[in-house]
Amino acid sequence: MRAMRVVVVAALIACAMTALCVAEEEADVKKVAEEVKAEVPPREEDQEMQTGEAPRRAANDYSHPNVKVTAMIPDYLGKEIPAGEEVEMIVWFANAAETPMKLHGIFAALQSSMDASRFIQNFTPRALDVVVESNTEASVSYKFAPSEYLTAMPYRLFSVIEYSDARGQRYFNVLFNETLGFAEANVAFDVELIMTYLIIIGTIVGSIYGIYLCFTKKTTKGKSKSAAKPTEEVPHEENEWLIGTSAHEHMKKQKKEKKN
Repeated sequence: MRAMRVVVVAALIACAMTALCVAEEEADVKKVAEEVKAEVPPREEDQEMQTGEAPRRAANDYSHPNVKVTAMIPDYLGKEIPAGEEVEMIVWFANAAETPMKLHGIFAALQSSMDASRFIQNFTPRALDVVVESNTEASVSYKFAPSEYLTAMPYRLFSVIEYSDARGQRYFNVLFNETLGFAEANVAFDVELIMTYLIIIGTIVGSIYGIYLCFTKKTTKGKSKSAAKPTEEVPHEENEWLIGTSAHEHMKKQKKEKKN
């Protein structure tokens, strides 16, 4: 019984710790996602649909007309992105303007494929300090890791790059704003799953051992009560079937010798 109690207490503690970690992670993701949502300018199409008016944006909400940006995920072209693994995005920045452009950073997040205002996961931004001269090109990489707890389904990947010209005027270019497929994580060593199996096995083994002990005690008591008494030796004289044989005479002699 003591072993069973220890197993049950361990199971409750493991479940509580798992729930606490998941809750903290969800709170952090929600907080950072709200911050990124406030920093990223609204898309022109979304603003026009919400207000019904032509979009009125500040100057730093526009991409530069002489800058062309292209992004791709080369390792997963036409493939589902596995959750829990690091993914690399390659960004090509072509500056056809008359002034150099300074790259400041790349931001990315996962949104619901059904509701663009719902952020699922915010990825860590990458700060940049790269200057792209006039009429030149540059490439940078951005790595992000989808959470291993993501449900295997399509999500919208939203990513932007921030840069500025020589006057300090800031611009934003959308790198990704499309729905991509995500697959389940390929976890080779799942600690929580192994702990669950160990708890289940420990509970079963403890129960079987307890039943075995109870059965053994009952069986031992029954045997001690019904134990047979030792048989007494039968005197040679009572062995009538030996009378008249050489063995009977031999036993008589032995008995007389013992008395003498």
